[in-house]
Amino acid sequence: MKPDPRILSARIELYNRFLIWQKYDDAEKMVDENFLPVIEKFSSNRRFVNIKVIKVNLLPNGKKAEVILRREYYFTDNNVVKKELVRQTWEFKNGNWFLTGEKRF
Repeated sequence: MKPDPRILSARIELYNRFLIWQKYDDAEKMVDENFLPVIEKFSSNRRFVNIKVIKVNLLPNGKKAEVILRREYYFTDNNVVKKELVRQTWEFKNGNWFLTGEKRF
């Protein structure tokens, strides 16, 4: 199966919605098993308010993509909204796109 960039965009959007809605079990299904610990840190007291995709860069092989996004969030014990820029890595594996890495910058 050939990777479809439209499916990548839809998965990125859905993953981010799951984070905002605190549907971490559903978000986990979109994360590579080697990167699952990242979901665990979200399911504590961190709440996402807004997530905006800034750029999606499909790499030349068509099976890997870098995504830049801006997230706004707060912690339940401190309601100050914080902002961060994040670079995510998505890879096409086993017929679908999965989040394989993430780093703030």
